[in-house]
Amino acid sequence: MTRLELNWDDSESRNKLDITSVQAVAAVWLADTKASRHAAMDIETVVDEPFSFAFNGLDAATVIGLFDEIARQFPTVRFYVRGIGEDFSNMWLREYFGGATVFAAGPFDHKVSEHLSNKGKSWFSRWLGK
Repeated sequence: MTRLELNWDDSESRNKLDITSVQAVAAVWLADTKASRHAAMDIETVVDEPFSFAFNGLDAATVIGLFDEIARQFPTVRFYVRGIGEDFSNMWLREYFGGATVFAAGPFDHKVSEHLSNKGKSWFSRWLGK
């Protein structure tokens, strides 16, 4: 399950983008990849209520692949997508324009810092190296 924020800027497009067009592209892509077809309806949910829980059963790579395709189908629209998965480090951002990714960050590798692994020790014990 992913919490997702989706926005777009269609000011450079001749036609205003509507949610139905985005859902149609999503439905075809989801069917072609044999992913959950119900995720197409989740797009409206995250537009109406940013950071809603959606895309149940889809991992971050699949959700990102879905938005890669949506952006490809609407090259004159700039898309902004921010996802947060169930794991702490499963956060990612994508910005699309011209049908391609123009900015990408995450999902991140989760590496526990040395300081976090010593969290149960007092500062004095850490200072003494014990």
